[in-house]
Amino acid sequence: SELRALVIEMLGYPSEYVTKNPLMFRYAVYTPQDDMKRILFADSDERLNILRKIFDVDKYGRIRDNTNNILMKELRAKKRELEVQFSDLEQKIKEKSDKEISLLGIASGLDSERMKMFGIDEQVKQKESFLDEMSIKLKGLGRVMQNIASNKTLLDQKKKRMMSIRQEIVDIDRRIVSMKEFLNKEIKKPDMDERAILENKMKLDKKRQNSLSQRGVLENEIRRLQQILSSGLCEFCGQNVSEPSVFKGKIDEKSEFLRQMIETISSATKEIERLEDLRKSYTEYLYDLRVRTDKQKDYSDSLDKRNMLNSEMQMLDSDVESIEKEIELLSKDILLVAELESKEKMIKNELIAIRKNRDEISRNIARFESQIESVKRDLENIGKQIVEKQKLKERFVRVVEISSWFDMIFLPLMESMEKHVLSTIQQEFNGFFQNWFSILIPDENISVSVDDQFTPVIEQAGYQTEYQNLSGGEKTSVALAYRLALNKVINSLVENIKTKDIIILDEPTDGFSMDQLDRIRDVLNELSLKQMIIVSHEPKIDTYVDSVIRFYKEGHVSRVVRN
Repeated sequence: SELRALVIEMLGYPSEYVTKNPLMFRYAVYTPQDDMKRILFADSDERLNILRKIFDVDKYGRIRDNTNNILMKELRAKKRELEVQFSDLEQKIKEKSDKEISLLGIASGLDSERMKMFGIDEQVKQKESFLDEMSIKLKGLGRVMQNIASNKTLLDQKKKRMMSIRQEIVDIDRRIVSMKEFLNKEIKKPDMDERAILENKMKLDKKRQNSLSQRGVLENEIRRLQQILSSGLCEFCGQNVSEPSVFKGKIDEKSEFLRQMIETISSATKEIERLEDLRKSYTEYLYDLRVRTDKQKDYSDSLDKRNMLNSEMQMLDSDVESIEKEIELLSKDILLVAELESKEKMIKNELIAIRKNRDEISRNIARFESQIESVKRDLENIGKQIVEKQKLKERFVRVVEISSWFDMIFLPLMESMEKHVLSTIQQEFNGFFQNWFSILIPDENISVSVDDQFTPVIEQAGYQTEYQNLSGGEKTSVALAYRLALNKVINSLVENIKTKDIIILDEPTDGFSMDQLDRIRDVLNELSLKQMIIVSHEPKIDTYVDSVIRFYKEGHVSRVVRN
């Protein structure tokens, strides 16, 4: 591939031939023996396409194809895209118009609500001014109300006090009756005072204690004597009892004395108990005396308290009468205060209703202002969208203009240019084709030309005939003339190729007569090329060439001989 690229560059052919079949080389320098006949036998469209490629005229077709398949397709897609993008432009314009009408309506409503608000504010000012005046008047009457209120409070307090006093007097009278009954009762004084009782009790107690001590001693002695009598032996001296009756008599004597002692103790105990009861009675007597004294004092205090409460009751009654008269006098101004308060309350209620209405209007104003802001934002947004969509529409119109220019002007121009170029080439080609054929076959009865499709048109004896109907030499002459015409046209049209002075002819004399072989010399001389290579089996060709290289094959091995 690198060698091919280098050769293509050296020959001055387009770089695209590195990867493609170099048709220009095939038809300008070297055409295989059968390829020229193939182009003659090819379909007219196929032949024209081959020649377009050879003459580099197919670029106009490529331009048209690229325009139709790429550019116009892209433009159509862009048109559809832009058309979709601005398709709702009229709707947006109508929407903007509707929004503007709506904005006017909202603004009108806002102005109306603001006028209402102005009227409401005036009413509020009037009501508030009137309330201020009434407040000043009520403040002037405030002292009267305060005096009435304080007098009523004082009156209530005095009445409550009177009720309390009445209840206290009732309670005191009840206690006085009770205390009278207690004081009228007689208190009996005991026969003995507390001191005598205590002295007697102490004496009896001392006597009882002595008796108790003696009883113990007697009981021990009786028990000891009984034990001696019982055992018959003295526990102290150890002597036997000689006279038991004496011991028995002593025991009886002591027992009698013990009985008397017990009676004495019992009598003393009872007397002590009586004295104790008497002491309790005396204590109760003393308590009753104290209670009587307290009751007497309480009775006296209750009488004083009742007298004092009665005096206070009289004073309170007088005060209540005085306060009620004062309240009656002050109540004359209450009617004016009540009237003012009633009016004030009514105005306050009216002011509340007005302020409530103002709040409603204020909310309406805020709502209208919010709607206006919202509509303005919508209008701004819609305006931006309309501007953008108008730009898109302008781009769409521009794309349509461009598309129309390509469709109506550019594509027909390319087709016209192609036809013009092909027509120019065809005329030049036709001149070379006829010239070379007339040299090879100088017969007036047969002539050749090419139509606009570069198809050979052969006339023989005034009638058109097909290429297949010609003789072998005639066919070779037509093919060689066609081939040489291609060479001339290519070399004249393409300036940069470096193969203009070389041609390779492969069996150019197939089927030629001797006269035609002689004419080949004239053709080669007229070509006037620096180098020609001819591949031929015809020996006569040797006579008018500079060098001959012969190839022999012996035993399947090629051998080269240079003359």
